[in-house]
Amino acid sequence: MNVMPSSAMRRTNSVSVSSIENFRDFGGYRAGRHRLRSGALFRSAALGRASDEDLAVLGRIGVQLVADLRRLDERELDVSRRWRGFSAEIICSDAANDRIESWLEFVSRANPDQIAMDKYMRGYYREAPFEPRHLDLFTRYFEALSRTDSPILVHCSAGKDRTGILVALTQALAGVADDDIVHEFLLTNAHARLDERSPAIAAHLGSLIGQRPNPCVVKAALTVEPHYLEAAFGAMRAQHGSKPTCRKRLRLATRGAPRLRRGCLSDGQIVSHREPHIPVRRRAGADIDAP
Repeated sequence: MNVMPSSAMRRTNSVSVSSIENFRDFGGYRAGRHRLRSGALFRSAALGRASDEDLAVLGRIGVQLVADLRRLDERELDVSRRWRGFSAEIICSDAANDRIESWLEFVSRANPDQIAMDKYMRGYYREAPFEPRHLDLFTRYFEALSRTDSPILVHCSAGKDRTGILVALTQALAGVADDDIVHEFLLTNAHARLDERSPAIAAHLGSLIGQRPNPCVVKAALTVEPHYLEAAFGAMRAQHGSKPTCRKRLRLATRGAPRLRRGCLSDGQIVSHREPHIPVRRRAGADIDAP
């Protein structure tokens, strides 16, 4: 799959912070004849280590919806910090995972090599959209998103896997092109600072699993691959078909989709009535269809 953004799409991160990992604006992308709103749709890793200065930035942005996709044990281990005057709606879940062995459970049990790590990640992405806890979180998120015009923040622990899937679904429902969805997903790797962060991540993982983690485990803790997202959307297509994917399962009402699009899209239209042809290198089952 071509992972470069469409030639008509140019965007920059509208807000800069230094203490919140993987923080970025996932708006600004073309969505049909519109664009996703800039300065209103944000994603990140957890906020437990956010500085007062960066929290103040989120307060000034006016974030009024926070989707925290972490499990209860993760939220207790790394408690989110809040900005002064915090009044945002928080979407979270105390339910345990029913279908998926957590990433940490897997690496603690196996300390896998590259082949095993990749197999686990593909399997995780195939299962994650159907995990009952995620379905509940995603449903409540989309319901809340369809009724707000205020800035939002989606995050999990690393801000890359669960967050990446939900952000991709948001963009797909809004009409963002496949290549741009994958491009945004892979921006995690640009934010990963692999050389800088790997020693600390390796030490932390080692303390949790009781042995030195393999390099592929450290890399998987910080980065993503395009075939991860392909696995998630391929599984959703296989179970629900192409265009209606996840809409029915997420109980997104027919009238809810236009509200969702209005909440995500900028007011201005793109003048051109003809979308540029974007060549996509496709493999069987590797394309991403908008839900």
